[in-house]
Amino acid sequence: MSRRQLRLGMRGSRPDFLIIGAPKAGSTALHEALAAHPQLYAAPVKEPKYFLTPDRRPDPATQRGPGDAHSAREWIWRRADYERLFAAAPPGTLRFESTPFYLWSQASHPQIARQLPDVKLIAVIRDPVDRAFSNWTHLWADGLEPEADFRTACRLEPQRIAAGWAPFWRYLDLGRYGPCAVAALVGGVFKTGAAQTASWRKQRNRFQAIGLAGAVRPYQHDKIAMRDEARRAIVAELS
Repeated sequence: MSRRQLRLGMRGSRPDFLIIGAPKAGSTALHEALAAHPQLYAAPVKEPKYFLTPDRRPDPATQRGPGDAHSAREWIWRRADYERLFAAAPPGTLRFESTPFYLWSQASHPQIARQLPDVKLIAVIRDPVDRAFSNWTHLWADGLEPEADFRTACRLEPQRIAAGWAPFWRYLDLGRYGPCAVAALVGGVFKTGAAQTASWRKQRNRFQAIGLAGAVRPYQHDKIAMRDEARRAIVAELS
C-alpha cells in the first residue's frame, strides 16, 4: 500500500479539500467539473454550509431576508450529518464539498483549521463588481430581490446587514472576501482590478494567521470557465 493510499484510508469520513468561494465566481462550474472526475468524490449536498455554524442550528436572527428562512432549513449543521456526506466515497478517492461562503466567513476559518488540519482549500476569485452584479441578477431573477436598481440595492447593504439578512445579500461584502467598509464602496465609483488583488491579499493574510495559508489555492474566474483545463490543473495539484 502506498503512502497516499494509507493516508486516504485513515482519514475517516471527512473532506480532503473544500471549494470555499466566492459566490457567483464560478464555484458551481468548478464543482460540477471536478465531480465528474473518477478520482474525486463530491458530497451529494452542494453547499452544506457546515463550517458556518458547526454543531449549531443557523441563528434565525441572521436569516431574515426574503427566502432566507427556507434556505437555512437546508443547512447541514450537525457534525454526524456532515460526515455522512462523505461515507459513500469509493476507496482511494479524494472527497470534497463546495460552500462558497467559507471564503467570506472569517468565523469559519478556525473551525476548518481545527477539524480539518490537512485540508486543501480552493478559492475562485472574481472582479468584485462583476461578482456583485451577478449576485444581484441571481436574486432578482429568482423573484427575491425587491430592488430593481443594482446600485440602489448595493447602497441598501448596510441596513440589510443590520436587519439580519443572510450573507448572500451582501453584494459588496462577498466580493471583498470578508467584512469591508461597505459605506465607502457605495459612496463613489466602484473599484475593480487592484481592489480584487488587495482584498485577496488581506484574506490570505488571515488564513496565514491561523496556519492555513499554505492550504489555499486561488484561481481566477475566467480560468475556471475553461473547465477541462482547470480540472486537470487542480487534480494534478491535489493528487
